[in-house]
Amino acid sequence: MKDYSYKIKSILILTPFYPPNIGGAETFAEELVKEASKCHGVFVLTYMPFQGKVESYQTTRCEKGSMTVRRLRWCMKDGRSWKGLKLRNLLSAFPKMAFYSFFLMLRMHFRTVHSLGLLSGLMGACIKKVFKVKHVMTLLALYDFKDWTGIRKNVAKFIFNNADVIFVEGDNGMNDLLGLSPIKTRIEKFNHWVDQDIYKPDELKGNGINKVILFVGRPIKEKGIEVVRGAERILKDNNKYEFIYIENTPHKNLPKYYQMADIVIVASLYPEGFARVVAEAASCGCAVITSDRGSLPEMVEEFGRSIEMTPENLAEEIRALCQEDKFSRLYSMKYSSYDYAMNNFSTKNAEGFLNEYKQ
Repeated sequence: MKDYSYKIKSILILTPFYPPNIGGAETFAEELVKEASKCHGVFVLTYMPFQGKVESYQTTRCEKGSMTVRRLRWCMKDGRSWKGLKLRNLLSAFPKMAFYSFFLMLRMHFRTVHSLGLLSGLMGACIKKVFKVKHVMTLLALYDFKDWTGIRKNVAKFIFNNADVIFVEGDNGMNDLLGLSPIKTRIEKFNHWVDQDIYKPDELKGNGINKVILFVGRPIKEKGIEVVRGAERILKDNNKYEFIYIENTPHKNLPKYYQMADIVIVASLYPEGFARVVAEAASCGCAVITSDRGSLPEMVEEFGRSIEMTPENLAEEIRALCQEDKFSRLYSMKYSSYDYAMNNFSTKNAEGFLNEYKQ
């Protein structure tokens, strides 16, 4: 039977990163599409995963809307992770996505285009100029725009001034973008959300003698995995600490690891934007320790701890948090994490995006 689902499409989402690729940006994109497709027709234009196989075209009927994902093939070798704003990434992604996005606009007449990230934003800005549609943009990283000059700065201003609204992650995201002032576009701060029917504490878990320390992230230097391993070596003589490392694990498998953890470490050694690991861990009732880089201190200031991330500092923080005569401190931090998450990381945070789609 011929598929006429394109007739109800209303939102075109442009993103190079999408599951089954693993990462915070990919998870955000998936959760956004999940919420939006409950009441809108959503079409995602993205790329094939770096590893594994998946259909290049998938359509799903949802509550009152639909979700279609079209994956293009990269113009580079499989297995290369997306990292940084490089010319190679631009040449590998932009021409093909630009061609397909213009084709989709001509065929399906989307009323709103939502671009995730700076490269997608360039395509969204071009679409807005040509088709006069609404362009929503979301930044999912910190770029240090204040240091941009010349062509890069002018291209960035073109992108941002051809968006109707730009969503940024918290105060640091706002300040980063304002480094390109003046920008005429409306800027909105947003907070991440998780499905708290899935990310929730394990009510059957007791307060065991061993304290489980969890690291979730890619096994690369920038994520601070070696700092965590260094702290483990310092604490190795005390067998009450159990360190678990979750690397490149499908997102659907993460809740069970958070639920067994007492403390989750986000050890990023670069200025990171809002990390979804924090929202997921807090929703599962874990104590959270992060580095003092980027937006992480802002994200945990109400319920967690941010420190200068060295093996010695991390080991000392873990030791102090888990001292037997101060056990109530660990319990208090875990309770504060969960309480904060219930009020700040629920799916109600998606409403800002959904309201833009309605206008």
